[in-house]
Formats: sequence, structure tokens, C-alpha cells
Amino acid sequence: MRVSPVRSLRESMVVFGGIDIFRQRGHWSGFERLVRRAGRERGFGDYFGHTFVARGQAEAMVELDLKPWDLAAIKIVVEEAGGRFSDLRGEATIYGGDAITSNGWVHDEILELLQTAPPAKTSA
Repeated sequence: MRVSPVRSLRESMVVFGGIDIFRQRGHWSGFERLVRRAGRERGFGDYFGHTFVARGQAEAMVELDLKPWDLAAIKIVVEEAGGRFSDLRGEATIYGGDAITSNGWVHDEILELLQTAPPAKTSA
């Protein structure tokens, strides 16, 4: 297994778990920014989407509301395939309650999109 060599989020496929959990956990606007920036997006919950990343079939997977046992094996598999694993704060831990797996090239951009608020609109 080997992660994808795609370096651009605009050319990437991003997969994710359930959609409503992003709203429930206060990440809806970041999720919307991520979907708009990605080349393609698909919903594959649980470990399945992370295997797409490890096999090079997707560039990233984002998932919320997780337990350490949901992530322990995924972290190892993705990292051994050359990818990157973190929680939404960028920490490489299975104890954060959420996860981003990626090919590494698009990881920081995804973190930024999920963590930052959109720029304030000014009225003229």
C-alpha cells in the first residue's frame, strides 16, 4: 500500500464520515470550506474511508466522534503507507476524539480549513 502522490486539495478526493456530526460538533463552516476546496468528496464512514487513503484511492479522510479503539490500527496503517494521521488540532494522537488521515501533502491545508473561521465580511 502507498498513499497518493497528489499534492493539491483541488485535485484531491476527500472522504468523510457522517455529515450531521460536523454540524453538531461546531465544525460545519469548516466542513463546507473543505468540501468547496476539494476536487471531489464522498461519504464513507468508519474505517473504510481511511483505507482509501492508505491505498492511494483518496487523498484524505475526516471523521469525528471516535474512540481510541476506532483509530489505533488506522493510524499505523496510514502512516506505514506513507501518510499522515492527526486529530483536528494537528496532534498525532488516537485520543483526540476525531481524525484526519491524509497522503501528507494536503493535511495542513485541511487542518487550516477546519480550524479557522471565514474572513469577516465588511460592508461598504
